[in-house]
Amino acid sequence: MPSLVSLITPTLNAGRYISETLASVNGQDYPALEQIIVDGGSTDDTLERVGREGRRVADVLPGPDSGTSEAINKGFARARGEFVWILNADDGLAGSTAISRLVGHLLRHEEADFVFGHMRLVNGQGRPIGQRTFRAGYGILDLLSDRRHLPFAGCLLRRRMLDTLGGFNPAFRFANDLDFLLRLTRVGTMQGIGEATGVFRLHGEASTSRNIALTGAETVRICRDHLERPDLPREVSARRPYLEAAVNFYAASVAFHVGTPREVREALRQAAQADPLVCKRMNYWLYSLSALLGSRAMACVSGWSRRLIHSPWFQELNSRLSWEICPPTFRDRNHHLP
Repeated sequence: MPSLVSLITPTLNAGRYISETLASVNGQDYPALEQIIVDGGSTDDTLERVGREGRRVADVLPGPDSGTSEAINKGFARARGEFVWILNADDGLAGSTAISRLVGHLLRHEEADFVFGHMRLVNGQGRPIGQRTFRAGYGILDLLSDRRHLPFAGCLLRRRMLDTLGGFNPAFRFANDLDFLLRLTRVGTMQGIGEATGVFRLHGEASTSRNIALTGAETVRICRDHLERPDLPREVSARRPYLEAAVNFYAASVAFHVGTPREVREALRQAAQADPLVCKRMNYWLYSLSALLGSRAMACVSGWSRRLIHSPWFQELNSRLSWEICPPTFRDRNHHLP
């Protein structure tokens, strides 16, 4: 008998995208696969679509809930699989063999606790706009330094790690995946399979896009908490100045989009103090100059930049480049951690 795989899908008014997500699960060639829908109280046609199209849906857990962490943990508690993970209601699996390839890697590599693949990117209309690739050794350094890359769709976790980690932290609503994966790196092993397994949708309606300030605040808090721990791994301690610069630079970018000049200036000051080379980044001067112009001018610039970021052509360009938050010296010529 093949090992059972459980995919948890938290939903809330996801009728616009849920059909594509369900179809990507239905189309998997892996036979032992269950999908658990955890609905937070949808008022659109989400549940009707699930009932009509969710051929591999084993259970639907109704809400309401306090957020995605509680919803995911409810799904984990109901899941029966040896391997589990989350598939958001606006994402999908890349190709019919995605789960088979992930399970195959876990069965061949007993030391691997979490496996991931590359992520194909689509826009709000489902049009392909590129691909995010992850090095096979992606781990704690990447998670702390690179806000653009975070493996999520098309991943699998050994169920035993839930007993060790205790699921998602309900204190976090928007960066809970980052917190979970950082905790995972301290007790387990992440491995990439070098192939596309997930489909990630980039659109302005995503909860993280609609809650920039809250997402940013949680992300900064999580990264700083991990950097301040006394039991830092040696690889992290050796690069701490670079990582602190990366986190503070990200904090500046969040303050820029929220429109708070004082916070931008303070975060940039801390970033430059941690690593002066951060001043070579183009965005450093964009944030600095807009902060000098005041909150109204910054709001105009950040509004224009958000429209630019969500435009299809920019998303496609961004997926082909390796624009990192951390200082340039933190990456080698192949944009991988040294």
